[in-house]
Amino acid sequence: MHPEKADRFSTAYCESTLRKRSRPTGYVLGAACKRWREIAHSTPHLWTTVVVRLKNGEVEQCAQFTSDWLSRTGKLPLTLDIYQPEGTQTFFGPPPAFDASPIFAAINAHSSQWETIVANIHCDLMQLLRGDGSGAPRLRTLDIATIDKRPSQNSLTPPLVFSLSGPMPRPTRVRLHQIRHPFAAVTWDSIKHLDIQEVSITECYDILQSGTNPVECYIEEIEITDEYEAPPPPQQFVLPHLRVLHLRWNDAQEVLLNALTLPSLSSLRTNGPLRVLPSLITRSGCKSTLTELILSDKDTTVFDLMHALENAPLLEQLSVSSLTLDDTLFEQLSSTTFFHPAQADADAQGVFLPHLMSLSIVSEPELFSFKAITSIFIPEREPWQEGWKRRPLFRFWLEVSDSDDGYEPLEWNMLDPWPIDPLIIVLLRAIKASGVDLRIYDGMGLDLFEYDERDN
Repeated sequence: MHPEKADRFSTAYCESTLRKRSRPTGYVLGAACKRWREIAHSTPHLWTTVVVRLKNGEVEQCAQFTSDWLSRTGKLPLTLDIYQPEGTQTFFGPPPAFDASPIFAAINAHSSQWETIVANIHCDLMQLLRGDGSGAPRLRTLDIATIDKRPSQNSLTPPLVFSLSGPMPRPTRVRLHQIRHPFAAVTWDSIKHLDIQEVSITECYDILQSGTNPVECYIEEIEITDEYEAPPPPQQFVLPHLRVLHLRWNDAQEVLLNALTLPSLSSLRTNGPLRVLPSLITRSGCKSTLTELILSDKDTTVFDLMHALENAPLLEQLSVSSLTLDDTLFEQLSSTTFFHPAQADADAQGVFLPHLMSLSIVSEPELFSFKAITSIFIPEREPWQEGWKRRPLFRFWLEVSDSDDGYEPLEWNMLDPWPIDPLIIVLLRAIKASGVDLRIYDGMGLDLFEYDERDN
């Protein structure tokens, strides 16, 4: 085979097996024959994704393997994937001790090439990731997690889990899991994409003060230590570039959302109280940018939901779950299925969500009527003026659930009496046949139409 063709084939093979830890690309290709081995060893981009498995008893072999691998990368940017096999997690007591420093010596010698680091290892091993003193100037993505029991936020001498020698790195994408943000020594004002889990509310404040340039921010499990009362924020946080904010599973969202001003916000996910959203939108001036809401709050009323949606007129995607949802939302959508284009901008009055394209709902079937769903797509009144437009709603997903937030999945055969008239099912089928991505299913994922066919 001609060398150029062989190189092209090896490149395609490398890209197709990028994340398959069990298939080291360069070595697989090099094992074919002597000529393939020569081509593989002289093709640096085959070796730029480095998968390192840390296991006691394999240190010397792994260190040599890693050193050989990295020696073939030239000066190209590197992606490091460092992990420990399943079964090595320790939530109680110290992790099994072994000296992995020879492996990290091989890795650290190439820190000037690091572009992406993905590491899921014990805290003690993470601290061996020190670099060669260059500070990893190319590092752009840092995705690290420890498999130890998470260090306490009240620790008097918290260890720096990730701290390189030399200048502090400036990644643009950071994900921390089981690692508190003070324990990762990076430059926070360079971060554009931030994903953190299990963080205290005071640490959230620190992060917002340290880095005001994020574009996407995902925070899961904000903790409160003062007897379930979140301390007030030290200031109002203005994040001018933040477009995506997703908050999950915590009790401090109201305090946090009231402390934010987000003029560029386009996507918000929250399971906090919806009553804070109108003031957030008004304060931020993001009516013209907010296009996606993912909402979940079992204590929110329909009034709070509708008031929040009225403040997001350009919404394109809406997901609602764990709410006491009646026909109000469906009726409001039905009344404005058709509208005049001049009424569809952010300042127009009288048209409810004219740009909505996707609607996803999880709700109890006893609280709404299925007939109200059909009226969204087949309104009682057709447009009476030329030039009017139809709302571009092409996706409607509905999961029927129970009041226990789905801990015991609700199934179709548990509904008694049966809440759906056969004629309504015919109309729903017609809507689906017209091209709408219409999915109505129970807590086990069984489609309504499939169940109807089986039952009849």
